Amino acid sequence: MNYVDAGSEEASELASSCKRVFIAPKRLKLSGNPNFNVAYVSGWASHLKGEGKPFFLSDHADFDQLLQFVKECKPKMVLMCHGARFNEIFAKYVTEKLGIEALPLRLIPTKMIAK
Repeated sequence: MNYVDAGSEEASELASSCKRVFIAPKRLKLSGNPNFNVAYVSGWASHLKGEGKPFFLSDHADFDQLLQFVKECKPKMVLMCHGARFNEIFAKYVTEKLGIEALPLRLIPTKMIAK
């Protein structure tokens, strides 16, 4: 997607052609406006309530992208803090394949207590 300033001449041309996408914060209520077909764009789109359609798009890195990031940063140590079982898997891979010490963090354990 290309960005077009809403106040530009190009935006006026696009608006008259009805071939456009308007990206707005999710708190902006557009679902009641007949001029818009609302879609939620997020990795969490299926969890959002409302009249809009989900469009799943995530800004998170995948395994290979994370690995590339670690390589390029050349850290002395990597601490994994998100991803459940993935913490151990990724930490082991970084240690073995990149030779960089990597450890999974075990954050505050939680327990469900029945009443």
